[in-house]
Amino acid sequence: METRGKILDDPSCLFFAKRETSQYLFFDCVVTRQLWKGASEALSAEIGNGIELVGSLWLGNRRFLVHNMLSSDALWSLWKLRNDLCFQNAGWRSVDALLMRVVIVTQNWIILCPAEMKNKLCGCIGELKKIACKPGRLNGLGCV
Repeated sequence: METRGKILDDPSCLFFAKRETSQYLFFDCVVTRQLWKGASEALSAEIGNGIELVGSLWLGNRRFLVHNMLSSDALWSLWKLRNDLCFQNAGWRSVDALLMRVVIVTQNWIILCPAEMKNKLCGCIGELKKIACKPGRLNGLGCV
């Protein structure tokens, strides 16, 4: 398989020997499940169970704005990580580093959040930072 001018001999997940599909990449991979676990903990609500749940929250318009921003940032961060590992020969660091990547993306987009929602989003960002920096968390590598 050729992608972006690079020949990929193996269409498997970059972490495990399972075939990479969009469902697997964004929701089923063990790394992804850990990301969604951290995001759900930061929000105090379940997100990332599958495309149906993520999509259903988009139908709620502003009611789920913070959830939607965080889930969009998580999906984007996963996609960017996958491409960095695949095409840029980046090395895998940790789930904590992935969580911090979501934090950074969310902080960069906070300006788009309506004023009445900023405190809630900032609180979620703070919680996600704590989760990512907790010693012994997920993979034991701590904060990056």
